[in-house]
Amino acid sequence: IETPTHPSVQIFENVQVDFRWKLEGGTFTQSGTIVRPDGKSVKLEALRFRRVNDVPSHKNPAIGTWKQISGHYITRDGKRNPYFSESDSRLMIVTPTHWMRMDLKNKKFAGAMYGTYESEGEQIATTLDFSTYPFKKGDRFEFSQKVNGNRLEIISHGTTPDGATATYYDIFEKTQ
Repeated sequence: IETPTHPSVQIFENVQVDFRWKLEGGTFTQSGTIVRPDGKSVKLEALRFRRVNDVPSHKNPAIGTWKQISGHYITRDGKRNPYFSESDSRLMIVTPTHWMRMDLKNKKFAGAMYGTYESEGEQIATTLDFSTYPFKKGDRFEFSQKVNGNRLEIISHGTTPDGATATYYDIFEKTQ
């Protein structure tokens, strides 16, 4: 059994966590409490994850935990439009086999998603396993990533809220 010395990690402001976990063989078990900003608490009795053996492992320079610090998109006419504000929080976790993203907007839960990915150099293709957003399991997304020290830049193409095509630029900073 492996038990970490730092069982709780504070990932969002005003949300307190107290987690305990253990790793036995290929099973990771997490239990604890999340206290929301309004004082209400959510108790996790036991969240279990099993080791995945049938997903290829990647030597991705983005492996780790990242906090988004900025985000904007540029439309075909060259106009730069910020979409990530100071009141937004986005945490992204990348492992050798999986990725997970959690979002807060105005200090409230906005969504989460996770899945597997394939990589070839700076090109990444994700496959969605779960999302609270209006996406389906199996949806794929492609983007490029550049890691420079503690900074990660993700460049993707998509549609703006008004339906125009745009290039998105998301900048993350590695957490300690």
